[in-house]
Amino acid sequence: MQNMTPKEIRDRLGVLSIEQLDELAASIPIIKRWVDQLELYLFKQLESGVVMKHAYLGPKQANRKWSDSCDIIQSLQSRLTEVDVDDFAPRVALTPAKMEGILSKEQFLQVSDLIVKESAGLTVKFSPTAITQS
Repeated sequence: MQNMTPKEIRDRLGVLSIEQLDELAASIPIIKRWVDQLELYLFKQLESGVVMKHAYLGPKQANRKWSDSCDIIQSLQSRLTEVDVDDFAPRVALTPAKMEGILSKEQFLQVSDLIVKESAGLTVKFSPTAITQS
């Protein structure tokens, strides 16, 4: 099952009868808790330095934020002169993700250097192929 594609997994699920599916449904909360505990144990092992072939510690997805929120309004006003800053920063500037949805690509590029990405920590990443250690 390790190298199965999502389609192959869906195809296999389709051969289950409604009764089998219903029987499995009762186990889903238990399986989810077991997987959560397994992932926690795996994280602790990797954190302690254990090297594995199919799992490693990597950064969590980074959230974008303004690099200097104190001066962000002034910086936005000076760079985006054709945009009314009060539309997106009446008191506090919107997050970079929300600003990206409001501004054109060109406008967003003008302020992209004001953004920093900070990961919230480490998470377990899985690799379908063996990880080679250098």
